[in-house]
Amino acid sequence: MYGISLVAILLTQMDRFAVGSYLGLDALGLYSISYSLAAGITLIQTALNATALPAFSASSDDPSRDVLLRRYQKFAQITGWIVSPVVAALILFGEAVVTVWIDAPTAEQIAGPIALLAAGFCLNAFYSNTYLLGVACGHPEFFLRANVIGLIFYGAVLVLGITEFGIIGAALAWFALNLYYFGAVMPVAHHHFKLGHVFFWLVKNFGVFTIVALVAFGVTEALIFTFSAIWKVLAGLSVSILFYLILSYYFRLFGKICG
Repeated sequence: MYGISLVAILLTQMDRFAVGSYLGLDALGLYSISYSLAAGITLIQTALNATALPAFSASSDDPSRDVLLRRYQKFAQITGWIVSPVVAALILFGEAVVTVWIDAPTAEQIAGPIALLAAGFCLNAFYSNTYLLGVACGHPEFFLRANVIGLIFYGAVLVLGITEFGIIGAALAWFALNLYYFGAVMPVAHHHFKLGHVFFWLVKNFGVFTIVALVAFGVTEALIFTFSAIWKVLAGLSVSILFYLILSYYFRLFGKICG
């Protein structure tokens, strides 16, 4: 666990160090704004993880594993239902938020990085459920190996992305790192820990919530495309959240996570 923590520090700090070293302080400032907005997703993730870990640990000794798998499914659904609209808001309304917060030129420069960083943090939030379950069951060494491989991969992609594409390359590297965890480590963990077929798990807990959120926020953004930034933030986000809640109720997603 100490090794995982050390590698995690490098993984979460090296992008800003690399941006500052290769691109200078102006680029670092822009990237830091993007990162600060997108990293808000981790506040939700941390709050959910604080409950998930002891819940997984309490049921990890059950020979039938029924309670453990039900809790794993439930926390994944709660994560999907809460995180997906936040990610959709950052992807589709991030530029408007920064325009109101700072100014339009800054927003135009960092709209792409915000979207990529938010997508990366979204994948990380879903992967964290698998990570917590594995740790609770006493297998941190599996994730230490995955993190070391991820660190090597991330370092190479980060340098290449920054030198070729600037700050959007750094954001793309963060997305690629979490895609590695989501698309490579998670399926292996599901097989290794006997958690069921990962494809159906992802569709049920990731795909459905993400599609509903993107539809709700995307339709709203299309309808108010010509509105000013302030109205996009105030009215657009409010209507999008309401639309998402209605769709969640219609498709029984809210009942699923509360059932």
